[in-house]
Parts: sequence; C-alpha cells; structure tokens
Amino acid sequence: MTERNSIYNESQEKTLAFYKKRHPLVGGNNPALLVVDVQRYFFDCNSKAFIQDSSIILPKIQALIEFFRKNNLPVLFTRHVDIPKSPMHNWWGNFMEENDSLTELVINCEHVIKKSSYDAFYETKLEEKLRDFKVDQLYICGVQTHLCISSSVRSAFIRGFNPVVITDAVASKYRQLHIAALSTLAHGFAILANSEEVKKCLSMSS
Repeated sequence: MTERNSIYNESQEKTLAFYKKRHPLVGGNNPALLVVDVQRYFFDCNSKAFIQDSSIILPKIQALIEFFRKNNLPVLFTRHVDIPKSPMHNWWGNFMEENDSLTELVINCEHVIKKSSYDAFYETKLEEKLRDFKVDQLYICGVQTHLCISSSVRSAFIRGFNPVVITDAVASKYRQLHIAALSTLAHGFAILANSEEVKKCLSMSS
C-alpha cells in the first residue's frame, strides 16, 4: 500500500492557497502552540472514534512540538473529558471519562488544559495561561477540525490571540467536514499555514 502523506487533493490545495495568499503568515512577537485533543480516543485504531488521517498528522504535530520547545516557546495541550448530562454528552451519547485510558494523551506533555466542551477556552484556564505567557499569536493543531479546532479558533480570534491553523497538522473523521471547516475559518477567523511554513516563519522572526 502506498503511504499517504497529504490530506488534500489538487482542487483543495488551490482553495487553501487562495486564503493563504489573501492573509499571508507573519510571525508574532510571542507565539505559542496549542495541541488540541491528541488523545487515544481519536488516535488509537481500536477506538470507535479513530480518525484515519491521524497517522498523517501525528508526525507533523510531534515535529511542531519539538520545534516550539527547542525555541523555548510555550506549548499547551487540551484533554477532553466529558461532564455527565452536559450538552456534548447529550448530543453524542458517548461519555469520555477521566479514568478511561482512551482519554489519555498520546504525547508527553506539559501545561495540560482539561476541557469538557468543543471550545478550549470555555470554563478553562487557557486564556489565563496564554495571558501569563503574553501570547499574541496562537498556532493550533490537533483534532477535530470542524468541532474543537473550529470552536477554539473562533474563541482565540475573539480574544485577540491571532490564531493560525496548521493545515497539515489538523484533521477530522470526515474529510469533507475538515475542508469545509478550514475554508470557513480562513474566511473570517484564522491564517492558514502548513507546518514547514510555520517553522520557517518563526525561525526568521526569532
């Protein structure tokens, strides 16, 4: 079997290129990386919520984390754990319990933000931590693009954190939702850039 290394076809690449040209990436003064829900629930092939493209994006995410750490830039992680009878629990019917091994993160991490909604800022200390780090540009990767990534990007934009979505380090269970979400976010909320563009930009800014 040929190894897949891209989520996008030629037409989708052109769409993303249009938005990237309209709002090109410029590095901030105090960037940080937010890694959203890189949990076994989505990255373990034995899980019912397994995302097929997780095998493509995980090496990209790991390389980004290494880059940010090497350059002494903040890296924060979210871990989703459901609250009984919450809107998400009622909507999906699933329950991601804190003591369930599938909710464990698949990467060694620091600054873990436990959340119970799509939005990583909702009833968490994420904004407080970002303010402590004086973050003015938030790079975002992880899953799922159309749910937790989208909600968190919108909140980051509203709070003035100038979000950047790393296109080859995010994914959804269904690619059509992933592509639609990226287009929507790029239209009004976030800059798009791939991981190599991010590293090049931040290397030039440092």
